[in-house]
Amino acid sequence: MEKKILRFILRELKKAANPKRAEHDKGYVRSAFPTLGCRIGHVRAVTKAMQIEFDLTHPQWRSHLSTLWKTAKTHEVMSICLFYFGNKDLSRTDWRTLKTWSMRIDNWAHSDTLSEIYSRLLESHRKDILPELKVWNTNAHPWKRRLSLTSLYYYANSRKKTLPVSVVLPLVKKCIKDDHFYVQRAVGWTLRECSNIDLEKTEAFIQKHLLQFSSITFTTACEKIDPQIKETWKKERKQKKS
Repeated sequence: MEKKILRFILRELKKAANPKRAEHDKGYVRSAFPTLGCRIGHVRAVTKAMQIEFDLTHPQWRSHLSTLWKTAKTHEVMSICLFYFGNKDLSRTDWRTLKTWSMRIDNWAHSDTLSEIYSRLLESHRKDILPELKVWNTNAHPWKRRLSLTSLYYYANSRKKTLPVSVVLPLVKKCIKDDHFYVQRAVGWTLRECSNIDLEKTEAFIQKHLLQFSSITFTTACEKIDPQIKETWKKERKQKKS
């Protein structure tokens, strides 16, 4: 069945393949997996068409797509595997499957999509998922470290239930000095989302670790901070680093 599904997916994707766009996407997404250069809207449309073409139950889709995810050689095919779960009610069984997908993540686009899925799962199954994310927080795989942060609030204002920042900030702290660019971005991104939950505690955390942040972390973390406070912090960072 996986071969039939894959043939259908590739046939539909190739209808909108664009070599010029593929070259652009290669540099933008920075994935080792080749891309066909399809627009995201077309990839989502193929995801819907696939589910009409093959009348399968959710457990069947989960099994087949997990096989495809682990063997896929094309960026868009992997995207379709993720997009399938985008509007589904997810269970602990889904988590047991989807948590294994983290090992094939090698780019921010798939990382962000998987983070949104994990974030929804975290709302319903915190006791199962949060301990796992805490373990990933210090994993040797940088994309797991990134997922350990971005999956906590994706996005904070979109979540029905949010973790208290007192749970999140210790995980952020462990990654402040991480040397991976996309983990650094995740640190800033998570702090920005924390400011939507508890601005006072987030500002205190940023103030305390002000000189430890990379430029990209600081810039992203301060997106929701009062401009005057941000400007004061910028001057402080500049003075103490000069």
